[in-house]
Amino acid sequence: MKVDELSELLLTGYVNHFSNGFTLPCYSTAPKSNTWYLASCSVDGDHRGVITGFSPFISNDIVSLNESKIRRAEIKSPWLNVLAWEGDAIVGTTKDIWRKTETLHAAIAKKAPLTLLDLQVGLRISDVISTLNTASEFLSKRYGDEKQLYWKINSLIKPQVIITLRRFVYNFGGGGGLYSDAKNVKITLNGRNLIATMPDAILAFLGNIDKTEATFLELEFFAQSLGLMLSRPDYESASHPKYNAANISIIAGSKNWQKWFELASKLAKKGRASNSVLALQEAIGLFRNEVIPRAPRRVRPLDWASSQNGLGTALRFLGNQLGDSEILDSALLAYRDALLERRRDNHPFLWAAVTNNIGVTFAIKGEAGDASLVKEAISHFENSLLEFTRGKKPLEWAGAQSNLGRAHLILARMGDHKAASAAIEAYENVLLERPRDKLPLSWAAAQNNIGTAYKISGETKDDVDLLKKAKLAYETALLERTHSRAPLQWAATQSNLGSVLKLLGDFGDENALISAIQCYKNALLVRTRDTTPFLWAATHHNLGNAFSALGRKRGEAYLHRAVEAYETALTERTREKLPLKWAMTQNGLGNAFRLIAEMGDHEASIKSVMHIERALLERTRKNDPTRWAHTQNDLAIALVVLSDFNDTSASSRAFEAFASALEVFTTQNSPLEWAKTTLNLAIWEANRGDKLGDKNLLLASLKRIEEAIPLLSNKYISDGKKLASLLRANLLAAC
Repeated sequence: MKVDELSELLLTGYVNHFSNGFTLPCYSTAPKSNTWYLASCSVDGDHRGVITGFSPFISNDIVSLNESKIRRAEIKSPWLNVLAWEGDAIVGTTKDIWRKTETLHAAIAKKAPLTLLDLQVGLRISDVISTLNTASEFLSKRYGDEKQLYWKINSLIKPQVIITLRRFVYNFGGGGGLYSDAKNVKITLNGRNLIATMPDAILAFLGNIDKTEATFLELEFFAQSLGLMLSRPDYESASHPKYNAANISIIAGSKNWQKWFELASKLAKKGRASNSVLALQEAIGLFRNEVIPRAPRRVRPLDWASSQNGLGTALRFLGNQLGDSEILDSALLAYRDALLERRRDNHPFLWAAVTNNIGVTFAIKGEAGDASLVKEAISHFENSLLEFTRGKKPLEWAGAQSNLGRAHLILARMGDHKAASAAIEAYENVLLERPRDKLPLSWAAAQNNIGTAYKISGETKDDVDLLKKAKLAYETALLERTHSRAPLQWAATQSNLGSVLKLLGDFGDENALISAIQCYKNALLVRTRDTTPFLWAATHHNLGNAFSALGRKRGEAYLHRAVEAYETALTERTREKLPLKWAMTQNGLGNAFRLIAEMGDHEASIKSVMHIERALLERTRKNDPTRWAHTQNDLAIALVVLSDFNDTSASSRAFEAFASALEVFTTQNSPLEWAKTTLNLAIWEANRGDKLGDKNLLLASLKRIEEAIPLLSNKYISDGKKLASLLRANLLAAC
């Protein structure tokens, strides 16, 4: 394989320069390969960086890792380290290693303080002064005070400043020349003052106050963590974002809470808009280290509460982006602190705002599959509406209604049949205060969400009329969500329109399927792998669904295109990064192979069962019972097809899978899904009874069909009646 084609390797070895400390990680294509590679980092020496590529490496000093410690790595994944300690190798990200060595920190500080310092700085752990002092004493004893000071400036401080600058150049899309210019930063240490004079090219690149502030604030955090003060221009009086000198004043001396609050809030919003984890981490650091300390609760209770609310929002943005429930829990704690001062009795509107934020956080947590958390979110939204009434606060009322609609949509996706109607009602309320002539994009967003509610309801009930209403709502949204005006939103609605057209295609409309495919291709004009990898993968998954549906009608060529689309989606939907999405696409891929198998391809039948069984590794009954039951039904059908190729065990396994699905789908909680699954089981029994000449199986099949028919939708009822009629004829012939 060519080096430029390598996107994924295994961390299987390392070169150890010291008995204790960080090593040089080495990669290979397989555990026992003799060909080695080194990874390149987004920023050299940055423990918070990502892998950007691999290059060949030759060495006779490579030590192989034990198989249990081998880690998979791919381009854009977090940087991996190997820490050698007392004959052992500790593998993982910087955060992993910090956690794994928690009981060893004191020993590392004593024997290898530079390594511990490297870990602390890489993780932005603020209290590193004691480690720095230990490291300084260690170096002074070994090399003398002069060399120790030289090390502090040139081997610790300057490299970290350069890494910080390069990180910003990388994150904001700067070129290689700027990356190189970062090394020209000048560092002077005068007592407790750290003076960093930036190269003109870097200052010109940063180019706006937000990026410049974020860069200096990162450096300031580093300086303060070492007990230093960063001397730099006064951001409150600077009239131009390009700083020509960096030794005028000290921003850390500013006591202006409002300025810090605005800066942290702006950085959080920017991090959310640009999906920048770094910006969100910076914002959280500012709230904790600069904003909250400047507004003590006893002295400035409302500002303290606003700070807690701002911290909660930054944590919520980050937790949502990373899918990290613990970070979301921290957001809830911050919001609840805010409510200690923002009480309903003394500040009803501020109370309602925080209550609404708590609802949003619960909705995000519940979206992973916990309906109780979503219901908790709904309760908070309804509470906020006690104060955010349309008469007193019309815009806030509309915002809370929108959040309420979103929570009901989440429940609807989980199978709550009443929730879709509640979502439609909430979004129609939103339209009352967000008309097209005043707020066209907000109006379009509400139309898009109404379309989604109708789509979910139509899909659940197999109702063509509801699906057509969804199609109309999406097309209405596209009147304002145009490619040129709002490309990301346009792509989202194109994708949604494609999904509802695919569902209409399932009712026999081939033209709808062709239109669905075009909608997904439209979305991919904006959703590229480089800019939005997960949305790009989701769109390819949906493209696979549409090609599968068209393949049922037009033949194998379209089914192979479906397989290609699903496999493309899996390049980003990996089990490690997105386990539930990975399972969804594995399920879709398995169904596509099953349709190919029905045309006589035994190998495709084996692949079908394999991919659907993979989906069940993550789609468990515990974490998502409804999707688990759907996948059990799909597995049963795939096993039925496999049994047609004389696989003796597949038939009994199919019955077991049908039975598993029917443990979740009951006539009480999911009557339509129960009826559809029962119909599939009846078809299996009828075919098996026919094949074996077993009258009892035919009778059992007929009984199941007659039980299912009253609960089937129009889409399936004709198939059920035809099968029942055929079975009666077969039974009469057998008698």
